[in-house]
Parts: sequence; C-alpha cells; structure tokens
Amino acid sequence: MAEKRYGKPYGATIANAVLTAINAVCGARGSGLRYHDPQCSICQEYVTPEEQFFIGRLHELRVVNTSVARTMAMQLCKGIDKTRTFEVMGQPAQVAADYYAHKIREPARLNAGKVIMH
Repeated sequence: MAEKRYGKPYGATIANAVLTAINAVCGARGSGLRYHDPQCSICQEYVTPEEQFFIGRLHELRVVNTSVARTMAMQLCKGIDKTRTFEVMGQPAQVAADYYAHKIREPARLNAGKVIMH
C-alpha cells in the first residue's frame, strides 16, 4: 500500500519507519494500539485516540514543535518510557520530510514536450 502511494524507494522506507515506530510505542505502552482498517469505508470516518496521538506526534515533529510532540508521546505511551519512542518516531517524520523535499526538486513530466518544476 505504501509503495502504491509513495513509489519506490520511499514507500518501503516509510512503511518500515512507521512499523518501527508502532512497535516502539506498543513496547513502551505494554499494550497494542487501537486503529481502524484503512480499507474499510465506514472505519475511515473515525479516528481512535491512539491514531490521533500518533499522527499528531508526527505532525508536531515535522513542524519542529518538540514540546507538544513530547506531550503527545507521553500520552501515547501512557507516561512510560517515552524517550525511546520519541527517538524512533523521529524516523517517519524524517523520511516524510526527505520524501517531500525530493518531490519538490523533482521535475514532473506532464507530457513529452514540457517539464514543469513543483
């Protein structure tokens, strides 16, 4: 699914970084994360508290708001061992930043005669 959305090599890299972050969070929490099936059209309308903290945490890292990101990490990890999780969750944020930085500099070929920069 990630390679369809982000292409190669970013899809696999993003999926791996997200999986590593989820595993770190689950290890810190001592329990799993509740999340909805992204393929379910009904489930797509709802966001679990864990999904909200996870996505919010990544967003706050991307905009370099570390104090809010740390707070979200604490909430996500139930106040347990947030340090490792904080470090690991920086990986998906960095990969996403690299992906978008690359896409901005990459020429988009709309047709054979024109090259347009993003």
